[in-house]
Amino acid sequence: MVSVYLEWGYLMIGKLKRWFSIWKVQFQLQNIENRKCGAQDGILLIKLDAIGDFIIWLDSAKEYRKLFPQKKISLMCNEICRPIAENTGYFDKILAVDMKKLETDRGYFQQMTDGLKKLSFDMLIQTEYSRTLHMDMLAASISAREKVGYECDESRLNLSRRLLFHRNRKRVDSIYDRMIPADSLTKMELKRNADFLRGLGLTDFKSATPRLQVMEEKRALVPKEPYFVIFPGGSSRIKSWRTERFSEIIDYILDKTEWSAYICGSQGEKELYEQIVRHGNRKEKIINYCGKTDLPELAEVVRNARLVISNDTSGIHYAAATGTKAVCIMGDQSYGRFLPYDADVNNDCIVACDAGLGCRGCVHKGMTLRCVLYLLRKGCYLCVDSVDVERVKRAVDKMINRKIYTMSIFPERKN
Repeated sequence: MVSVYLEWGYLMIGKLKRWFSIWKVQFQLQNIENRKCGAQDGILLIKLDAIGDFIIWLDSAKEYRKLFPQKKISLMCNEICRPIAENTGYFDKILAVDMKKLETDRGYFQQMTDGLKKLSFDMLIQTEYSRTLHMDMLAASISAREKVGYECDESRLNLSRRLLFHRNRKRVDSIYDRMIPADSLTKMELKRNADFLRGLGLTDFKSATPRLQVMEEKRALVPKEPYFVIFPGGSSRIKSWRTERFSEIIDYILDKTEWSAYICGSQGEKELYEQIVRHGNRKEKIINYCGKTDLPELAEVVRNARLVISNDTSGIHYAAATGTKAVCIMGDQSYGRFLPYDADVNNDCIVACDAGLGCRGCVHKGMTLRCVLYLLRKGCYLCVDSVDVERVKRAVDKMINRKIYTMSIFPERKN
């Protein structure tokens, strides 16, 4: 518990530094020139999200070729997503930005904006619904004949936007020549992205679960024996299920099957693997893969798994994009936006387990006092901690026995 509080403290210090940096940088807006140019040959898409959100967006990303069949399409993405973007084949050129550094390192920010002034495009498309001030300032630095954006997310989820003075919100919106309307309803990101494409002119587009192509050259680390994958980590421990509960689920699956359990995540999450092993009864069947794969290798490990059990993190979106059956343990804060999966077609390979609390959707209306006190006392969200093991076991049984649609659109799947 002490380690959870320490991590929470470090997390809050990091967030406060980031928030102050965002608040402070708005005073540079008057020095930012919104660069324009005449007709050029090329389209720039801006998508600077982290891994999970980026994977969701791939369903829409593939459609830009239909909108601009004769144009070269460049992508500006988060550095951590570059390997995924390169593998898709959707883009002629990829520009990568270290978003963490951009928001905290003044020198890097200046270097990026100065470098971008050398670029010019016929059209710049800011695809981000929850766009941040830094994303908008990058867009301003690039010359384009036309700049298109999305009406911005004004919820508590987009704190960068809420930190801006109202006059500065209008100022960054004026960077764009055209805004695609967005409704304020809670909507799954797949459908939100589809709305944007339809606003650009692809009126018949329907959202579907994204697909990551098979990468044969990245299969060296795929285990030979039948296995399932556990993602016990995430962006924050306060959003993560307890490791002893993951251990109980692992024991349950090992008792029902002949599979092995592979624990995946970053190198820094090896501690979670050690905690899971400590609580488990079948230590010899639990293998550490934390920090041992790059992103394409991880995609192939997930693709070939019989099942994935994950917190609300990028692992669950890898599962969706590879047609792998999965169970997600999630909180209720932003329920409906990133999970559960809700597409116009083919969306049944993920089961989401949430507590279903009455305060669901607190990202829009604020946390209740009960939830705030629980977070302060326990170091984790009440809604995540309220997902019980028996419910997850039922979801596991359901997915083990389910025949899912993905066999037709993911023909490479064998299970």
